[in-house]
Order: sequence, then structure tokens, then C-alpha cells
Amino acid sequence: MKDHPSPAMAAPTEIHPDPTPPAPGRPLSGLDADSFGLPPERLLQFILRSLNRIDDEIFWIDREGRILDANETAYRNLGYRREELLRLCVGDVDPKYKAARWPDYWQALKARGSLTFESQHLTRAGSIFPIEVVANHVEFDGREFNCSLVRDISQRKETEAALRSREEQLRMVLEAAELGLWDWDIVLDRVDRNERWAEMLGYRLSELDSKVLDGLTLVHPDDRERVWRSLNETQAGRLEKHRMEYRMLHRDGSYRWIFDHGRVTARDAAGCPIRMSGIHVDITERKHLEVELQRQAHTDFLTGLPNRRHFMQIAEHELNRSIRYGGQLAILMLDVDHFKAINDRHGHKFGDTVLVRLAEVFRGILRTSDVAGRMGGEEFAILLPETPLEGAAEVAERLRQAVADTEVPLPGALPFRFTASLGIAMLDARDHTLDQLLNLADKGLYQAKASGRNRVCLAEA
Repeated sequence: MKDHPSPAMAAPTEIHPDPTPPAPGRPLSGLDADSFGLPPERLLQFILRSLNRIDDEIFWIDREGRILDANETAYRNLGYRREELLRLCVGDVDPKYKAARWPDYWQALKARGSLTFESQHLTRAGSIFPIEVVANHVEFDGREFNCSLVRDISQRKETEAALRSREEQLRMVLEAAELGLWDWDIVLDRVDRNERWAEMLGYRLSELDSKVLDGLTLVHPDDRERVWRSLNETQAGRLEKHRMEYRMLHRDGSYRWIFDHGRVTARDAAGCPIRMSGIHVDITERKHLEVELQRQAHTDFLTGLPNRRHFMQIAEHELNRSIRYGGQLAILMLDVDHFKAINDRHGHKFGDTVLVRLAEVFRGILRTSDVAGRMGGEEFAILLPETPLEGAAEVAERLRQAVADTEVPLPGALPFRFTASLGIAMLDARDHTLDQLLNLADKGLYQAKASGRNRVCLAEA
């Protein structure tokens, strides 16, 4: 039995081959056929094909939770044929949104217009995988719809699980490893330490002073105040334990991450602390692993540039800052010309080499404040903070020329050259959203493609 009754309504919207084209002369709302170089009926076919080619799932859902249609990625990921999926409701493919929860969810979506959240997908075979959903409330011809973009986030969850696993391994290491020990006589202001405590920082114990203050001079200046505050709060009884992670100066000039855990072990008759004891553990390796895992989660593995998700986070922050303080901001969209032909003729490995060389071009031209990110395939976005139109156009042209001048070694042949097309979008007086700016830059990119490629076009708002 389904969570919702089977829909007794008109056939769902068809997004598959051979769509019925719009009437002659009828414009497609929100799209300019001329910018694509296609007649309206062919543009519609192109849009529908694009929806089926993207990696994310797309669903159209009615207010009762019935699935009206989806793209091919959804059918493929869930393992259903189209006619099977369209007989289902949201609760059939998402165990977290059964019928009882749907009315509350719909009201929240309608009130906010858009919701982003994590959930789960249940496949036809019975397996479950994690997803990120961006749901959008849409009204059209007097009806309400939920148009949702759904992304498989299994890889992200695996990265997070790996980080948690390493943290658990650290906990077990703390129980078994050799520890640096310290014992502080508060009255005499004297600290006794073991040899391991000194070895963590590259010293012999005899080389270190026993005064607390002298020991704290090895703490990184940015962390020193926090360490003192924690020690004082623990002595005053406002904290049960002194438990911190901070950096300490090693003899070789580097900083090591230390996990410091201690508590008051003796008080006098008046309740004043007279002794504290604790342990030190070198957690530098774990910290480096955390940084690497964060880097992997935020970085495109091939080019080393920010991946789409991380670029969007950076760009959203910069956009909000520019709007708040009235700064200028430009976004470029860049696409390698004829990249499919490059892959088809020379192989995907060579195509990857082309993208790596393109990333090197970015690093050679862009400022440290600029951000280039790989949005997917051969498409890249470039964020230019505090940049007027003239500056953005100059940077775009320099990138275009540098790409055209780049040579990629090709075994047994002359060096290979390739070109790229770019679109420019500028933040103007209106409060653009990031999606609007990216769409504008995309429009400029398509104008550059349609007008012959290997050129720069400014998108008109």
C-alpha cells in the first residue's frame, strides 16, 4: 500500500524524447532562443536533454507528494523504469517523508519558498543512500509544485565518516600511547614533567625550566590567552577539567599540535587549589589529517582548484560582503572549446592533462584574492572581488589569450593548442543572488560560444 492515493489526474509532464514544441512564435519564458543560436522548438529539446544529462536528480512533485516526473538520473539512481516511478509518492523513495510528515513539510516549503536539507533515497532494490535536497515551491497555471534537485552525497558522508573514524582511533591511542605528563605545584609555582613531555618538543627534560610561565612561553601566541583562561577557570572550579588543543613551539622552529588534559588534584582546607596534574599528547599528525580531509572535501582532485560546493560557499560569502559594503564584484564562466572532440580524438587522459594545464594558467594570472573553481567537466567559474567591469574584461581577455598560447605536449606530434570561451557577469545596484550572477555569466558564455568561440562576451542583465 502506498503512503498516498494513486493520482487521479492528467498525465504527468513529459520530459523525454520528442517533446511537443511550443506554438510558432511563442517565446520560452525566461530563456532567449537567440542566445543559444537555436529556434525555439530546438531550444526546448536542448533544455530537456540537458535536464537528463546532469548528474543531479530532478523531481517534479505535486502538493500531495505524488511524483509527476523526473529526469533520467533519478530513474537510473533509484533503479526504476519511468512508468514505475511515476506511480510512486515521495514516501516510497524517501523513508523520512512518509504521508504523516508530508503536510507539515509542504507548508514549510510553501512558506519559505525553498528548503535545503539532507535525507535518504530508497532504491527499487532496497538499498539506501544519503542525499542533499534543494526543494523549490513553484506556482504555475493555478497549481503548486515542488521542483527538487537531489544530489547523492555518499562520497561526502564517507569523508565525514573517515574523519570520525580517525578521531576514534585517536581516543584509543590516548589510552595506550606513551604520554607526556605534567604535575604542577601551584603553591611553589613548580612543574614536574616527564622525559616524554620534553621529547614531544625536541628537548631533553634537563633543558627545560620547571616554572609554569616558562613552559607557557612555548605556546603559540594566538593560543596563549586561551590556555591561561582554561587553567584559571579550572582552578576556580568553574571548569571540571582543563582540556584543550593548542600549538607549541618545537625546537626545530615548527609548531606541534598538543592535546592537553588536566585537572585540580588537590585543594587546601579553604578549597584553594594547590596541585594540578595532566597529560600531553602530540596530535600533529591527526591535525594534518583533518586538514587533508577538509582539503579533499573542498578540492577538485584533478585540478587542485576548489570544487563546485566549496566555490559556491566562497562566492556566496564574497557576494554578501560586496552587497553589504557596496563593493564591486565580477564572475567569469569559462568553458574549453570543443572539449568533447579533444577527448574523443586524444583520449580522456589527455583531456585531463588539458584541464590541469588550464588550472596552471589560472594560477599564473589570477590574484591571490581571486578564486577559480571547477564547476564540472570542462566548465570553470572565476570570482573577481573588488573588480570593476574594465578590470574583469581585462582579466578575461588575458585568460583567453593565455589559454590560446598554451601548448600541451602530445606524444609523437606537435604540441597541442586549445582555446576557451568566457562570459562575464557584474554585480550591479540590484541585489543579485549568486545563482542570478552565475546564470548571467553562463548567458555571456553561451553568447561567446554562439558567436564563434575563443572570445569573451559580457552578459547583459
